[in-house]
Amino acid sequence: GEKSVILIAQRLTGDVSLAAGIMAEEDVFRRMAQRYSQEPDIEYTEEIVIDSVAEFLNVTNGLYLINLSNRHYTVDLAPHRVAYNIIPSANKQLVIPINADFGSFQLILAADEIAF
Repeated sequence: GEKSVILIAQRLTGDVSLAAGIMAEEDVFRRMAQRYSQEPDIEYTEEIVIDSVAEFLNVTNGLYLINLSNRHYTVDLAPHRVAYNIIPSANKQLVIPINADFGSFQLILAADEIAF
């Protein structure tokens, strides 16, 4: 069957407004979730995979917000959003391909919503 591509994105709003997302095939997300959770032996349902990678994105964006806060910017994180098998189409979008030992994925940064 055709492989499913998943996009998990999160908006940052306030003094700085942008969206950040991770897009990859489902099996790459599964391996990313195993790495992030450090639990390679548990059974990964699609829900656990999505939650794990979304938490990784949330932590990464949270660290960025802390740095912005230290510079006196006020920024909030919106809840993550998930889409399947889409082509990101944001305004002022940067797509960065990343090749890791567990697979390839794309980091997407945009001035507005990535795909929703």
